[in-house]
Amino acid sequence: MTEIGDDWPLISYILDDSEYKATYEGYLEQFVDEVFTVDKMTEAYETYDELIKEYAYQEVSGYSFLSSDSDYDSAVETLKSHVVERNAALESYLEE
Repeated sequence: MTEIGDDWPLISYILDDSEYKATYEGYLEQFVDEVFTVDKMTEAYETYDELIKEYAYQEVSGYSFLSSDSDYDSAVETLKSHVVERNAALESYLEE
């Protein structure tokens, strides 16, 4: 976590203490293994996508950030990509 510095005083404080760091990393590992898994998050995104897609496609210009159906579809794909990237970043940190 080389980007953690003076701008992140609480995390810096935790990481400087080996006992707290071990606890913090344990929580991160549990989170990445049990909660923030690619499969679970992708399933959640797909479930919610199915629930709201037809309504998102009906959004009215001027009342939404969506200007087309493809904007919505792209946003869902961006969420899926984001979880893959962040999960990989957590895995990489935990392997250090």
